[in-house]
Amino acid sequence: MTDVIAAGVVPMAPPSLADHYPIEVVQHIAQEVSLALRDGVVIQDGDGRIVWSNATAARLLRVSGTELLGTTSIGAEWQPVRADGSSLPEIEHPAVVARRTGERVERVVIGVRAGDLSQRWLLVDSSPLDLADERLVITVFSDVTAEIDGRRDFDQTLHEMQDLLIQREFPDAAGVRFVGEYRSVGVGNLLGGDFYGVYPASTVRHDFFIGDVCGHGVASASLSALARSTLRSVGRILDSPSLRLRELHAVVEMERPDTFLTALVGSIEQTPSSTHLRASSGGHPLPILVRDGETRRVGRAGQLVGMLADAPRPDFEIELLSGDRLIFHTDGVIHGARPRPDEDQFLASVPTDGTLDEMVHRLLRVGLPSDAVHQDDAAILACEVL
Repeated sequence: MTDVIAAGVVPMAPPSLADHYPIEVVQHIAQEVSLALRDGVVIQDGDGRIVWSNATAARLLRVSGTELLGTTSIGAEWQPVRADGSSLPEIEHPAVVARRTGERVERVVIGVRAGDLSQRWLLVDSSPLDLADERLVITVFSDVTAEIDGRRDFDQTLHEMQDLLIQREFPDAAGVRFVGEYRSVGVGNLLGGDFYGVYPASTVRHDFFIGDVCGHGVASASLSALARSTLRSVGRILDSPSLRLRELHAVVEMERPDTFLTALVGSIEQTPSSTHLRASSGGHPLPILVRDGETRRVGRAGQLVGMLADAPRPDFEIELLSGDRLIFHTDGVIHGARPRPDEDQFLASVPTDGTLDEMVHRLLRVGLPSDAVHQDDAAILACEVL
């Protein structure tokens, strides 16, 4: 190129279609290209009115090209909404932002009411084009309705799976009351690896468990479901919590040898004269006893479930008094706090007043600002002796 310029020969711009074909042919080719596009394209003038659109735009919006011309992208007929379903203010529409700022706006999901009154979801890019004394906006959009609806169906399925892992209603007991609460950072903030459950084993005994599977998402939830069903099944035939954990370890070792979990398994048994906790920890945080405004850990630690063969997970027992509260939690309760507390700080942060429900709700949010980004699932199961 340097030699050409030095020789005094100025390179010419590449020839355009108009240099070889009549304008009618060029317009026909442009129309054919427009029809072949899978994306909708509209051009809006300085007042936001659509002055040109391709056939795909009209098809995606379920209107005719004539009906589209002269409308604006923020008109009431479109009822635009954000991805979360809330109304989209005019000032936030990509075409309006591009016109106001002079900058390209990319990959914004917008819901609109199409001409057939169906809800359509569009992935929108808007670019400003300064022409003479007017700023036009070119908006390109594709229909992502199938993807959005599919994701919502998937989220609903995850929600239903999570309901199977996290108990919402607890059995009635004459002398003890259970409550629980859960927070997930799994897929769609719906599916995580924590689980818990309470069920009557006899007229005087309630069995419970709480666990935490390594990881998040569908794979972790499937292991949680396996653990939950296993503990329910072996609880019918094994009184000892440590034996239940041994059976759970064998199942995990056989079915999912590539992973592990923690679990706390126990029973609360009532007699006319006393109430006792009997439990065993498989690598899980030990229970917190709240008594007379004081908090302390109780029990003995055991080895992770699915990690080491024949590892000890001893049973431990304590007698409970009227008014006592027990808190069973996963480690996400501590890991989610900012700054992360040490053990003494965490025990000091445990609420000891209010109702049991209030205490659990507050503890799950200890140290978390309202806009916190949670890094781990968290679950709390608690009970009080009446």
